[in-house]
Amino acid sequence: MACNDKKIRNPYVGEYIIGLSNIKGTVDINYYSKISPAFEIGASQEGEAVFKNPDEAFEKLKELYAEGIKVIKKEFGLLNLNQRNYTEYKTFGWQVTSGSEDEKEQARFVSGFLDIYENSFK
Repeated sequence: MACNDKKIRNPYVGEYIIGLSNIKGTVDINYYSKISPAFEIGASQEGEAVFKNPDEAFEKLKELYAEGIKVIKKEFGLLNLNQRNYTEYKTFGWQVTSGSEDEKEQARFVSGFLDIYENSFK
């Protein structure tokens, strides 16, 4: 069952290869895919990095980075991470000052992940 209540407007249509004329940014796709196959990145028609399966990636993020998500939620008084408030987590994950070093690192990862994730809905 998909967690996504937004329509994917910018889906994966090809491979994300840095240096090609239509590719935007410099996302290290190997870094993400080594963490989980659910984090495989492709390119949208506009050349932006997008997760090949954004719903699966979002669910895996919540599973693997639960501690980082929890510290963002607590420090900034947010609701549980969901499809309607993920931009708040993207914004605040970089700013976390509480928690262990591992939790802070996870929170920063959450922000970076969501920066890519949002490309599917632009």
